[in-house]
Amino acid sequence: MKQRVLLILICLLIFFIPANLFLKFVTPQAYVNGLLIDYLLPKLYASDLIIFVLLAMEGKAFSKRQLLWIGLTVVFFCLQFTSSKPLASIWYFAKILEMLGLLVFLIEQSSLFNTKAVNYCLAATLLFQSFIGIYQFQTQRSFFPSYIFFGEPNLSHRLLLAKGSFNGIEKILAYGTTAHPNILGGFIVVSILMLLWRWKIFRAKEKIAFGSIMLVSLYALWATQCISAIMALVVGIIVFKMAPVLKTRRNFFILFATLFFISPIVIFFLSQKFPDNLSFTRRQALNQAAFSIILHNPLKGIGLNNFTAVAEQYHPSDEVIRFTQPVHNVGLLWLAETGIFGTVWLMITLKLVARRSVQLAFIILLPILALDHYIISQQTGILLLIFLSAFLAQRHTTAQ
Repeated sequence: MKQRVLLILICLLIFFIPANLFLKFVTPQAYVNGLLIDYLLPKLYASDLIIFVLLAMEGKAFSKRQLLWIGLTVVFFCLQFTSSKPLASIWYFAKILEMLGLLVFLIEQSSLFNTKAVNYCLAATLLFQSFIGIYQFQTQRSFFPSYIFFGEPNLSHRLLLAKGSFNGIEKILAYGTTAHPNILGGFIVVSILMLLWRWKIFRAKEKIAFGSIMLVSLYALWATQCISAIMALVVGIIVFKMAPVLKTRRNFFILFATLFFISPIVIFFLSQKFPDNLSFTRRQALNQAAFSIILHNPLKGIGLNNFTAVAEQYHPSDEVIRFTQPVHNVGLLWLAETGIFGTVWLMITLKLVARRSVQLAFIILLPILALDHYIISQQTGILLLIFLSAFLAQRHTTAQ
């Protein structure tokens, strides 16, 4: 009975991965120079409630943690009180522990996680999100006129929405029930890859059904215009063929570090060549702020989830409408917020928790990690990283 309940909760959690449905707590600490910053708001997501129940039922997520890791984690926690927005830092710290517990749970519960029910739920969620995204793109309006519908954004406020040009016509991009088209693109790609990696175990009818769903989702992916997600899809297919070559620590760090060094350089030259392109110039401004923060706070950083709170102090914006977001590079964002200490803590943590699968997940998501921030700044992004790592850890087992 317990196993069946756990399986239902896992499937429910998969369906809620792209749902941007949360309860937010507005506090004075969420304001920066009079502007309310969404990233500084403590949020309790619907998916959090499911995770809490899962971990409470299992109760083994952190029972085997080593003493050194626990000690460093306590120090890491104490450092968050020194940030300019300690509530945002502590809330995010708790989020990290929650997601680590979920990852350990999913890997240890391979008999549950690697089932046909999970495959069907993943395919159904992919189809649902693709349908919502395509509907939004084709009609240029929300599927349901309320945020309550799994957190679907209100597409009537066109000024604040992501748009693209199609044959000279400006159109709102597909959102699904996520906070941004890029996040929907990331979800679609990760879902496609997870289904592809289990392709051999599907029956003929399942292959036809899942293949049809993936074809539909590719159109939804195009409607997001998310280049980094499309690149991740290509990288994921390559990794599927070359995973043994990438299993050594040296190859992983060479590939990972190279892209993070190359990405800011490419953004710099693109911003110089296309000074009227806000995407390039804003990314470059955020990169400059990140480098400045890292140089001034090399050891402990500025505190988890505090980049948006201090970015303007290190690189003031000259835009009329303030653009306050985390730097669009996960490596720079983590270094700026946690410094050398946080990076060492992360490396030890990854060594303890499914290092191989997490490394492969990082490589697959590298285009997104190097060009965006939502993998560690948004609930859906973190869950995508966790589930992708868990799928990679179980990819050689057979579905029941």
